[in-house]
Amino acid sequence: MVGIAKSSATIASTPAVVTVAILFMFIFRLLCKNPFVYLLKREGASGRRVHTKDDTFQLERLLQWYKGILMMNTRVRPARPSDKDSLMSFIKSNWGGHDYIPRVWDEWLESKIGRVFVAEVDGIPVGMSRIKFLDDGSAWLEAARIHPDFRGLGLATMLGERLVRVGRDRGAKVFRLTSRTRNRSAHRNIARMNFKEKSRFSIYEPKERARFSVQEGVKRMGVRDLADAIKLIMKSREFKLGSGVYWDAYEATSLTPSIVEKLVRMGAVWTTGTSVAIAINGGIGGETWKQVCFLTGKGDEPVKLVKHFLGSKERKRASIRMVWVPQGSKVIGSLRDAGFNRRTSQVLFERTS
Repeated sequence: MVGIAKSSATIASTPAVVTVAILFMFIFRLLCKNPFVYLLKREGASGRRVHTKDDTFQLERLLQWYKGILMMNTRVRPARPSDKDSLMSFIKSNWGGHDYIPRVWDEWLESKIGRVFVAEVDGIPVGMSRIKFLDDGSAWLEAARIHPDFRGLGLATMLGERLVRVGRDRGAKVFRLTSRTRNRSAHRNIARMNFKEKSRFSIYEPKERARFSVQEGVKRMGVRDLADAIKLIMKSREFKLGSGVYWDAYEATSLTPSIVEKLVRMGAVWTTGTSVAIAINGGIGGETWKQVCFLTGKGDEPVKLVKHFLGSKERKRASIRMVWVPQGSKVIGSLRDAGFNRRTSQVLFERTS
């Protein structure tokens, strides 16, 4: 398949309508450096140039016309192994070369609990996204990636709507996704798909060389403690602030009684006093993460739980250590006092069908 980087060869091999559209894209970008330069009217004896609302309207119509031409030859379809080279040609440079997609692509295509879709223009993959079906019955949308030259054309929305339809066909009624707090352009696209902001979370991490040890008085909750675990979790302030979810590898799952039971049987629920933590060893793309996925309690007990989990020995050293806390939680102050720093912040979005 012709690569995205070989733009001249691509244009030469495309139908005339797409060739015109791509040429128009470059012209429009030049205009957008100062879009009113070519749409101004002279006013007064001085001959100075000003723009009006009509000029803005004409420019918007011009952009919509261009989008319409380009979208005529666009479609969303299930991903194929042969899409990898075209997609990775631009994905591999994301986040300074640290995007995890290249490491999980092959695994995702074989997964039975998720599906990957691509957006293509004139037969060339220029975007992708994935839907994953979680244990609480919800569907998780992730990994939306669009080639820089094709952003702003509605491709991410097309992908998202296709994923929602696929999820509905599988019986999902709740759809969720996350985005960084500062990614406002993504938030606008998410709103167009009728997703609503549910809550905000901050991820805290210890200093790079910080070392911890097992703490006295911390125990792993067992099946006999299930009723107490459910009560402590679901009655907590953090449960309400955080929309009743826990996080694992940047995926949010509802803490229903059945999910809490599963976590207890996994040995992932810890307690001391009246405080509770859900902690899981996980990761993406072969990385090892130590994650405190839910944390609630008072005083220094929550930090004690974090230190205990991070201090437990594992065969492989964790490359990332993180603690998820909903914004507004008093636990944040305790973490800061203990030397933890905020790594990033995320917004949880949800849509019901």
